Amino acid sequence: MKLPNIYSYGTLFGFSGIDGENSKNYDFIGMTMNEAITIRFNSAHPVFLKIASDGTPDYILSDIIKFSDALIIFTAFDTVCGKTYKPVSVYTDEKPFTGIGYDEYIIENDGFFFALAFSNGQFALCRDENREKAIAKAKDALSTDLKSAEESKLDYYRSFKPYDDP
Repeated sequence: MKLPNIYSYGTLFGFSGIDGENSKNYDFIGMTMNEAITIRFNSAHPVFLKIASDGTPDYILSDIIKFSDALIIFTAFDTVCGKTYKPVSVYTDEKPFTGIGYDEYIIENDGFFFALAFSNGQFALCRDENREKAIAKAKDALSTDLKSAEESKLDYYRSFKPYDDP
């Protein structure tokens, strides 16, 4: 199956219930913005994740985005992980993230905490109602085997038969 590789405004980005536990209380869903790679996570004060990519898209799927120089993948309903050596930033329209340690950032936004952690080119963005849980989840998510997570998701997409145009 040929995977879509056109980056454009408005592509939904979220964790699928097919992959694991999901919750209606954690509506952590993103949408791609015009500038690659930028994802807007919806809330009263949207949170933006931006990777300064100058690479070319390999594939753009509903829960995984891969460029030649970056990977972003939903690994849980409240966690986005990625790998890149390009600059990564997270921000809102109104509030800056606050540094809480070396390569760790936090913001409170509409009753939720968004924690961002970095290590060796890998990053994790987690959302939780509890500040300490958000930070712990982000740190723990840095140990995610992204190659295995990517292959698992791709195996699912590859299981579909290609569409034959009549």
